[in-house]
Amino acid sequence: MDVSPSLFAEEFLVFGRLVRDRRQAAGLSMAELASMSGVTNRSISLCERGLLQRGPSLEMVIRLAYVLHIPLSDVTQPMLHRLARSS
Repeated sequence: MDVSPSLFAEEFLVFGRLVRDRRQAAGLSMAELASMSGVTNRSISLCERGLLQRGPSLEMVIRLAYVLHIPLSDVTQPMLHRLARSS
């Protein structure tokens, strides 16, 4: 089974949009989110636009999800479903 980052390209795009939507709803700039999460401004920008070549790292997902109050299950469940469908 191929578990390359490209397998989750759609989920990475959805996560990026969710980060952007939650950040904007919270009234945070990218710089403010970067300061609060420890994720660089550039990485947040790339994530929000779906341009991270290998997708976000697990650490990045956890940091952003924590600050933006995104349940990790909202991020991981779609990936687990895709894995189940691809096997």
